[in-house]
This record gives sequence, structure tokens and C-alpha cells, in this order.
Amino acid sequence: MEKFLTLLNKKKIEFVLQDNKITVFQDLNLRNSGISVLPDYLTVHGNLILTYTRIRALPKNFLVTGDLDLSNTEIKILPEELHVKGCVYLTNTELSALPSKFFTDGSLNLANTELTTLPKNLNVKGDLNLTMTKIKVLPEKFFVGGSLYLGFTELKTLPENLSIKGNLDLKFSNIETLPENLSVEGNLNIESTKIRVLPKSLYVKLGIYLDVNEIQNVVYFQMSEDNPQLLFVCWVNGGISIQTKDFWGTMAQFEQMLDKNYSEKKAVKYKEIANKCMKELMNKLNNI
Repeated sequence: MEKFLTLLNKKKIEFVLQDNKITVFQDLNLRNSGISVLPDYLTVHGNLILTYTRIRALPKNFLVTGDLDLSNTEIKILPEELHVKGCVYLTNTELSALPSKFFTDGSLNLANTELTTLPKNLNVKGDLNLTMTKIKVLPEKFFVGGSLYLGFTELKTLPENLSIKGNLDLKFSNIETLPENLSVEGNLNIESTKIRVLPKSLYVKLGIYLDVNEIQNVVYFQMSEDNPQLLFVCWVNGGISIQTKDFWGTMAQFEQMLDKNYSEKKAVKYKEIANKCMKELMNKLNNI
């Protein structure tokens, strides 16, 4: 404890020491400080930054009311009763598992860790980043209040009836199919995956990033060799949806956007292209 108190005094950090319990009433930045151990009964009313330290474990009765940054540390395990009210950053660590009752009121960043599984009933109120982890399966029941990032993982499937409140990023993963009744309130990214068909029950609010030449039930049109912008149509949200670089919506919404933002000549041209793609898509759907 003495070394820790000396460090606080050196950094001119205000704290209270009572009954061997240390309470800090501001953000505490210990980045690159060389610290390897934190005292038990430590409370930080603010953000605690421990990145690039030699921390391997967290103390007993440890509370952080802001964010906890453990990225690029030697941490390998988290205590069962860890309580963090902000975001938790564990990027580039050797962490391989989360406590069974883990939860956070903020986001959880586990990118490029040794994580292989998630605990049942995991509750993350913000974003969950599992990019470049070794995770192969998701629990049937878990909650993410923001975006879910699963790019560059070995995941092959997702749970049925999965609902994501933010973006769902699956790029460069081993995902082969999308589950029935998948709902994404943000953007869906399935670029460079093994997905070949969009399920008819798929709901995406803001747009889809995909490889147009790889998806069977998508029809696309490239404006010209000089203009790489693509227009594609697909069956999403219970009907035909259209996507361009700056638009995602129904045919009726697309026509309204064209009338508002383009000359009559260009609007007519783009409407003809969209209608042609729509007819081709309906023929495809009838034959799949």
C-alpha cells in the first residue's frame, strides 16, 4: 500500500485513507507507471487507466465508478465480484474468460484477447467488441445494449432471434448463415464472410455492407466504370429494400429521395435502374 500511496502523492492525486481503505475522488491515470499491484479496498470515483502497466490481477473489494482501462497489461483473470460502472477495456491482453456474473453499465472491449467463451446471461449495456478473439460460439441468452463486433473470429453461427440495439459487425468472420428473426437496429456488416443468402425474416434499420457478387438473393447495378457507386436491392424488413452509398430504405422512400435531391433526368434514370433490379430480384426469389 505504501508504494501506491507514494505514487498518488507524487501525481498530486487527492484521496482519503480510512481503515486501510483508499478512496480516490477523481480520474486516476497510471499509464506506463510500472505499477504491478493495486491495494485491496480501492475505490476510484472516476476513470482508472492502467494501460501499459505490469498489473496481473485486480484487488479484493475493488470499485471503479468510471471507465477501467486494462488494455495492454499482463492481466489474465478478473475477480468474480468486479464492479465497474463505466466501460471496460481489455484489448491486447491474455484474458481467456470472464467471471460468471460479470456485468458492466458501459461498453466492454475484448478485442485481440484469448477469450474463447462468454458466460451465460452476460449483460453489457453498451457495445461488446469481440474482434480477433478465439470465440467460437455465443451463449443462447445474453444482452448487448449497443453494437456487437465479431469481425475476424471463428464464429460460424449466431443464436436464433438475436436482437442487436446498435451495429452488428461480422466482417472476415467464419459466419456461414444468418439466423432467423435477426434484428439489427444499426448497420449490418457481412463483408468477406461465408454468408450467401439473406434470410427473409432479417430486419436491419440503417443499412447493410456486403459483397454484392457473393449473395444469391441480391441484385446490384454499378453506375459506370468511372463511377464505382453501387445500387443493390434485397428482401429485408419484410419487403424490397434499396441501398446506395448514402441511402437505405424502401422503393417509395428511394423515389422520394431522388425527386428531392436530383434533377428530373437523373431521378428518372435511377428509378428505371431500381425498378429493373427489383424485377430481377423478384424472379430470383421465385426460383430460390
